[in-house]
Amino acid sequence: MSKDIKWYSSERIRQEKAQYYMIFGERSNGKSYNIDKHLIDEFFTKGYEFAFIKRYEEDIKAKYMSTVFAPLEDYMLEKYNHRIKFYRGNWLVYEDGLEGKLSECKIFGWAFSIANMNRTKATQYPNVMNCLF
Repeated sequence: MSKDIKWYSSERIRQEKAQYYMIFGERSNGKSYNIDKHLIDEFFTKGYEFAFIKRYEEDIKAKYMSTVFAPLEDYMLEKYNHRIKFYRGNWLVYEDGLEGKLSECKIFGWAFSIANMNRTKATQYPNVMNCLF
């Protein structure tokens, strides 16, 4: 690997204290990894949940969403002793060593599709502090 390769970090942009951040960049430089890691840290240190918003209902099926945090499973286990799973439109976390039954889980994030916004538009999500499109 060349030492010229730079991995993305959102630390500088978050210092701007903006209400919205829009991030563009080349492929495979760590944008998703960095943002997902930030979401994990915000949940375990501040209790913040997130919303992941896609265009179509098909885009938020478990076969796609269950792999979103796969690159960070070891990080979450090492730093916070928790595991993650995607179930019925939510990312759930549970303490390592437990079976991951719903009663043992906490909601970490929500998946929504714009196409079905009428189903959730009146629902409140008071702990959601980050939205990803």
